[in-house]
Amino acid sequence: MGQCHIRKLILSGNQAKLNRAIIFLSETFSKLNRMAEKGQNPQQGVIIADMNGLSVTEHFCLRCIPIFITILTVYQEHYPEMIKSIYVINTPRIGLSLVSLLLPFAPPNQRELFFAYGFDKSEWQAEILKIIKPDQLNPQFGGTKLSKQL
Repeated sequence: MGQCHIRKLILSGNQAKLNRAIIFLSETFSKLNRMAEKGQNPQQGVIIADMNGLSVTEHFCLRCIPIFITILTVYQEHYPEMIKSIYVINTPRIGLSLVSLLLPFAPPNQRELFFAYGFDKSEWQAEILKIIKPDQLNPQFGGTKLSKQL
């Protein structure tokens, strides 16, 4: 998240790239829904959002906020059961305070899926490794899986 330059994409006229990423995510969730409808057993996903490098100017400009609202709205309306858990790591103190303030207003079934951690790598890494095997997790999160660059 912190390395994603949403504001630069929007201001440079490349919002189409961002829209394609959102569509790709939505299509992935749709595919999982169709598998479930056919009686197949798709697994729920785990989202790890690394806030290292997060910038209020970069990520929370007035033109960026609608992007986040769109992502959250699409998820809540169409794919609420596809997420097993969301781990937000390397969250600045202000972010942790906002989570504490806003999380009680989230629907109960979504509230229990959300975990926010500060910069203590040993704390968040231990929790993530409880549910994801190291060979399925990139080294930056404590795993051994090497991924191809997109």
